[in-house]
Amino acid sequence: MKVSIIGPTGYTGRELVKILLKHPNVDEINLFGRRRVLFHEEFPEFTGFFEKEVKDIEPEKINDDSDMIFIALPHKVSMEITPGLRAADPQKKIIDLSADYRLSRSGVYQKAYGTQHKDSLYLGKYTYGLCEAFRKDIKKSRYVANPGCYPTGILIPLIPLLEKGLVQGTIIADSKSGASGAGKGLSQMLHFVECNENLVPYKIFSHQHAPEMMQFISHYEPSLDLIFTPQIIPVERGILTVLYVKLKKDINQEELILLFQERFASEKFVRVFSPGQAPSLAWVKNTNFCDIGVFVHEEKEYVILISAIDNLVKGASGQAVQNMNIMLGIEETAGLL
Repeated sequence: MKVSIIGPTGYTGRELVKILLKHPNVDEINLFGRRRVLFHEEFPEFTGFFEKEVKDIEPEKINDDSDMIFIALPHKVSMEITPGLRAADPQKKIIDLSADYRLSRSGVYQKAYGTQHKDSLYLGKYTYGLCEAFRKDIKKSRYVANPGCYPTGILIPLIPLLEKGLVQGTIIADSKSGASGAGKGLSQMLHFVECNENLVPYKIFSHQHAPEMMQFISHYEPSLDLIFTPQIIPVERGILTVLYVKLKKDINQEELILLFQERFASEKFVRVFSPGQAPSLAWVKNTNFCDIGVFVHEEKEYVILISAIDNLVKGASGQAVQNMNIMLGIEETAGLL
């Protein structure tokens, strides 16, 4: 099949190309962007085996060259391009890696991203592409909104507890991300002298991913709340999250481990570790795995969940390809192992 990537010159675009080049069902990868450039000049590691031109964004041309379209444009830009793609071919399958179609209400989007949504009629019409929660919906969908990197690492470990109605009160999420999570845009926080040998909390109580996570959590229990603190650490990639969750009833370590193991037994990309073992960023680097450690404080009815993902793979492009595989009825692990 033919696959197109709109916006391939960012980190997630590069990762998509890397994954799709080894995908057994992909014969052709076409690139489109807001500026014309040779892909291998942008990313010299592709010299000699993938030397394609990034062409102008022309909806009819993109649809002609695509069985599946990935949009890897920045937030606020995707919503300007997408309506033209849908108008040119309403049946074309689209996976959007930006945040422009994850939220279901325009007011929430405007507050989170500081601008009015330009395609608000389609908010709520994209399936939220968290594979482990919405696989059946994804399979039937034409349009999928790929989750953010922080939400992926936070929400997957919560699924077993939310499904069983075991959570009460406020969930506290502490996430530490590699610098690639902020994209290629320049900022003082990402200068080498600022982030090297350092740890920087940022956007406390104001991160744009918080409404996305609350939308998911409220799907199970509207009374729950979330406090989320993101931090940048001096590594290239990866997100390590520690979740503090208060339970509604007593549960011991063995029962909780069993609950997680049973819930994720059929999930190809979720690994639940044995009691006392916490996951590590090193174990998930360049993979599509979400590793989970589970710890219970039985006296205080608190659970600590620890997850590790690669923010560019499971947190972005790998999950997008996993969504593609589900949408097209392909083996879910294709191109990802």
